[in-house]
Amino acid sequence: MNNDTHLSTFARLLATENISVRHDKEAPTASFNVVDRVLTLPRWKVVDSHLYDMLVGHEVAHALWTPGDMDEESGCLAACVEIDPEHPEHVLGFLNIVEDARIERMIKNKYPGLRRDFTAGYSYLHNELDLFELSCDQSNLDKMGLADRLNIHFKLGILGLVTVSFTDEEQVFVDRMETARTWDDVMDLARDLYEKAKQEAEDRPMSPVDIDGEGGGGQGMPVDGDSPSWSRGREGAEQPQTS
Repeated sequence: MNNDTHLSTFARLLATENISVRHDKEAPTASFNVVDRVLTLPRWKVVDSHLYDMLVGHEVAHALWTPGDMDEESGCLAACVEIDPEHPEHVLGFLNIVEDARIERMIKNKYPGLRRDFTAGYSYLHNELDLFELSCDQSNLDKMGLADRLNIHFKLGILGLVTVSFTDEEQVFVDRMETARTWDDVMDLARDLYEKAKQEAEDRPMSPVDIDGEGGGGQGMPVDGDSPSWSRGREGAEQPQTS
């Protein structure tokens, strides 16, 4: 059994459904299309096997627990339209950050064997690839907005790879992300983070990248045609070479 076949079978077993698995050497990272039920995996050279297992685990978690309701008019997730009908695309990054924390916790609870893969996978992304662009200047972390720092905390901080600081007011958001269980919890927290970012934007200049929740290590949720794909990583960050 070749590696592609092994990963495809592994993904379907975890997802408990016959999802489609596509291996694409042009893909910058893994993603899952929640509407078409297609998991896309990149082909990278010389990558720790734990990283691929982590990518599969993360995207399968979206398959298991992330709703795929679309708003046909806007082409965005219905949840984004509900939070901001005028600019639903601005909500995507915030929703993704909160949902990633929830589904990664849930997949590790469902399949405890994946905990080692997530630890090793994120360690590789941080230490070997600097995917979150922190190693060159750790002080950049303190300059990030709340949503981005939450993203880093729940991907690297909980593993002890970095230390993320929060004020007492911000700690409330950390606690809510730690205990988010349902999609409604994700919606409520993403809405509050989005409103907080808009409020902060009134007090200081903020670029479109900031308001999208994608600056300094944030993760957007790119839209592939009319279908949403959930993906990991920061655009422009170094990726493993493709085979």
